Amino acid sequence: MEDRLFLLYFPGYFDGDEIIGIYDDISKLKSSYERVINNVADEYGFRQYDLYFNNPNTKLTIEEFDRDNERFVEVEPESLWAELNKESIYGKGPFFLLVTADEWNHDDDSWLGIYVSKKEAREAYDRAVVWLNEEQKYMHYSTAQRVAMFEYIAVDDRFREVDRNELE
Repeated sequence: MEDRLFLLYFPGYFDGDEIIGIYDDISKLKSSYERVINNVADEYGFRQYDLYFNNPNTKLTIEEFDRDNERFVEVEPESLWAELNKESIYGKGPFFLLVTADEWNHDDDSWLGIYVSKKEAREAYDRAVVWLNEEQKYMHYSTAQRVAMFEYIAVDDRFREVDRNELE
């Protein structure tokens, strides 16, 4: 996938452009855009972007770099936000496979592997279920054990459990 670049700025009227930032991620662009739009006052009551918002000749602009024509082209924020909403942050991995218990103490969790593709994660999950079923015939556990798949969600900096059918 080709990287995308976005420019967030106020086009200059007299004294040049006020560049807010250059972004390669729509979610980071959106958070900066919202920060500028909200234009929260600092502890002295100063609003950093009032000069631009009060000038009818400037507007907060987002442009995307068009690699074919080697120039920036203006895009509407709503189209980018809609694109962002279509993207799911779930189901992208990496996926962590382990044998665990539903109890509070996870000191005895057995990590079985880390997978970046759904296909590999699904196959490993299926193998682990068969293995654990065989293992439980010969071993005694103080708490019920099960195979679990977790996914790391970087946006939230957390793990979430993944159902087997999500790996299809």
